[in-house]
Amino acid sequence: MNAIQTIFEPDCPLIKCQVIFPIGKLNEIKKLQSMLFSQMLMKSTLSKNAFEIHSVLDFYGASMDCFSGPMHTTFEIYCHQKHWKNIVDLLFEVCYEAKFDVSEWDLLLKKKIEELKQLQLQNDWLADKKIMTSLFGSEHNFGYIQTINDYQSIDLADIIDFYNEKWLNASPTFFIAGGIDNSSVEYLEKQLHSHKKQAIIESIKSKITYSESEQNSNSKQYQVSIRLGKLFECKDEMDFLTYEVFNMALGGFFGSALMREIRQKKGLTYGIYSYLQMYANHGALIVSLETAPSNLKIVLDAILFIFDRYYKDKDLFNEAKRQVYSNWIRSSSQSLNEIKNYVRFHKMGLDYKKYESLVKKIESIEFDLTKNKLGLASDLQIVYL
Repeated sequence: MNAIQTIFEPDCPLIKCQVIFPIGKLNEIKKLQSMLFSQMLMKSTLSKNAFEIHSVLDFYGASMDCFSGPMHTTFEIYCHQKHWKNIVDLLFEVCYEAKFDVSEWDLLLKKKIEELKQLQLQNDWLADKKIMTSLFGSEHNFGYIQTINDYQSIDLADIIDFYNEKWLNASPTFFIAGGIDNSSVEYLEKQLHSHKKQAIIESIKSKITYSESEQNSNSKQYQVSIRLGKLFECKDEMDFLTYEVFNMALGGFFGSALMREIRQKKGLTYGIYSYLQMYANHGALIVSLETAPSNLKIVLDAILFIFDRYYKDKDLFNEAKRQVYSNWIRSSSQSLNEIKNYVRFHKMGLDYKKYESLVKKIESIEFDLTKNKLGLASDLQIVYL
């Protein structure tokens, strides 16, 4: 049975719905399959082309977006409550009556290749990709770096296979917030149980070929992009909250250890920050910054020095706890915002309500500051370009 979770907000005329399919980059058989599939979904159905799909959305003043991630594909919908049934009908048509048009496919490939050519010239994009390769390996679905050759190696038949073999067998979870009432939920449930899944089963191979772009290796480099990272296990909600607080203290806000020492005191970068990239049952810590090439060794030595010592600063951790709590308050102030928290924890395989009960009392939680929850500096993978 498909899960439907609702957060009702009285007197709210809007409905926000996030539909989570457990299909993402991890499920790819060929590189780029998940990303290109998600961008093809709203191009056409058995009865509507892209213009007609968006005309329906415009007519009802609604929005519908689809995007893929490491382990999930998400539909995000906004609409007025009185148009809910019409938008639900369109959603199921897009999801289960998809038609993959070769002309739309060729246009998408051209667009994505041109985007990639520009991204390949940006050191910060390359550094983001290379740190994931360093953490997961180049053959892992999370670790490969897309190339123009990857676009040449995939065709529309691969997208149709992904749809038939992966998508149509997946069970989505619905998170709905705002002016949602019982009749709206009942209509969604009826559609879930009665809608017939259909697919166009055909193989159409694109004939377009493209040439690989070359970077200008002779161009003068004014800054170097640096990424440091490591993987970690995350067992439960308390484990995640602990990682969240340690990350916040390290580089999660303006007064964090990295910002204070590397930017404010030493002036080695305009900005440095750390963040958590979460998956189911595990995650990755990433530290990100840009600096002048001449500062590279000084910056890396300083970051590693701080990484092995910042957690001993109790005042810093008290402020980090307040920052985590403040972020949670802002994200849960209204149902249309709080739904993101339910979705986020669902994707991590955790329970948002359990996390909520913990973060509400975060001021009274004493974290173990005798060791760095994030590990040792020697554990970090380092990439710079």
